[in-house]
Amino acid sequence: MEEPCILLVDDEQPVLSAWSRILKDSYRVCTAGSGDEALEILRQENVAVIIADYRMPGMDGLQVLQTVRQTHPSVVRILVSAFMDELAMRTSMEDVAPYRILEKPVDVATLEETVRDAMYIHSIYSRGSGSIALHLLDSMLGSLDSVPAPFVRNFFIHFGLLKSNPSVTSHDSFTAFADIVAHHASADRMFGFQFSSDEAWKAVTGQTTDGPYSLYEEHFDGSGPKGLKGLDIPAQSRLLAPVYFHHLLGIHLSRPRISVNILKFQSGEIFDPMMVRLVLDSISDFPV
Repeated sequence: MEEPCILLVDDEQPVLSAWSRILKDSYRVCTAGSGDEALEILRQENVAVIIADYRMPGMDGLQVLQTVRQTHPSVVRILVSAFMDELAMRTSMEDVAPYRILEKPVDVATLEETVRDAMYIHSIYSRGSGSIALHLLDSMLGSLDSVPAPFVRNFFIHFGLLKSNPSVTSHDSFTAFADIVAHHASADRMFGFQFSSDEAWKAVTGQTTDGPYSLYEEHFDGSGPKGLKGLDIPAQSRLLAPVYFHHLLGIHLSRPRISVNILKFQSGEIFDPMMVRLVLDSISDFPV
């Protein structure tokens, strides 16, 4: 099969030329000056990513991407607009579920980063499996302004689609789940600390024996190994404790219901109730 291309759609030729110059050294680029031309190219070419301008004569960018979603669901959809306020009022946005919405003018770094992430996401879509997860992810994309590619990969690992892949290690599975919880919890904004899944992994595997993640075995009620209690336990360790527990029992050993019941039962004793709630909220959004 021919190398996949990036399809650029805009009725302004200078814009198409500028975007093409930025991307052509790294990707095969196709261009279309209208919605109808874009759909024709989609029928003929192996398109991975489509970037469409919102305002165009005839078929606008929303209509183009809505059609693409129906006819070519594995194509990653990106919408570009200089009229963000007007765009926000369009009720058809939820029928498009774009991966990203970029505001014109788009700077070089943003365009390159967005396309790079979109190509990675397309490679996951193209695996051809996990239609339920694809549906869930597609629904998510319609409600978020931006979903980084690592988060999408974490979603797929946590959902189990990549567990059969020999390249996915226990480290991958653990950090995927930890990143999902941290992303879901917005821990940096809610609690004022950064949660690093890699540092957490080093703690639970004994690679580090000190620092804010090393006290994850302490009990919230003070009955743990060192007797630390409540908020005296670093926040990173209080979050790591239920994350690590559910990864072991709920994901690795495939006993999610038992894990959830134990987390609830031990909330306030072994685990910080606030951190348990964050983990359980994440589990409800990303089923295993």
